[in-house]
Amino acid sequence: MTELMKKVSKQDIRNTMAMTWMVLTFILVFKLLKGEIPAGNKDILNTVTGVVVGQLVVIIGYYFTQSKTEVDNQKKDHEA
Repeated sequence: MTELMKKVSKQDIRNTMAMTWMVLTFILVFKLLKGEIPAGNKDILNTVTGVVVGQLVVIIGYYFTQSKTEVDNQKKDHEA
């Protein structure tokens, strides 16, 4: 078990958490589209869904902007 933990990097954990969040978000949206929402829970459900989807946008933004910039900077450092 300890050897496995030594092989797992922070990037692996970050990637796993991001993929898990994405899958759970898609499941949530799918369930919301397939089922009926009680009128009393509509506002609460909209708020929770907004937070969850907002976090998904942050995750996607990280992987397509910040991480790309970090990789480009590392390539420039190695070239110099």
